[in-house]
Amino acid sequence: MCAGSGRTPTLATADSLRDHFEEAVAAVAATSRTAPLGRVRFQNRAVAVEDLLAMFAVESAICHLDFLVTVPDPPGPAPDVSELVVAAFDGGLGGQRPASWDDLAHVRKRGGCQPLDAADLAERGTHASQCPPFG
Repeated sequence: MCAGSGRTPTLATADSLRDHFEEAVAAVAATSRTAPLGRVRFQNRAVAVEDLLAMFAVESAICHLDFLVTVPDPPGPAPDVSELVVAAFDGGLGGQRPASWDDLAHVRKRGGCQPLDAADLAERGTHASQCPPFG
């Protein structure tokens, strides 16, 4: 997903990012106002509003990192955002992270914003294809 991974970022410009989120936020806002029991229809599934918002927060954090790949020593996401992304990667997306990865390395490498090196590929084994898990 990130430019530093050798992939073309899905949302490579500020305009494409803004357009993507304006549409997504409008859809979530409109749907959530009328959602029975706090659930919305998203991609043909009933999803809890808080899960949908968490998904957008994770996506936003990864998109943010897309824009920072050319910045020397770029900052990572805020700690609470990093925790949310790590929880999504560790829980909902399966697979285990290498013991050598701290949270920031996990977010950057699993999110596709930092390429996996030979040691990462060896340690991740068949799970290496989950980097990035989307995009």
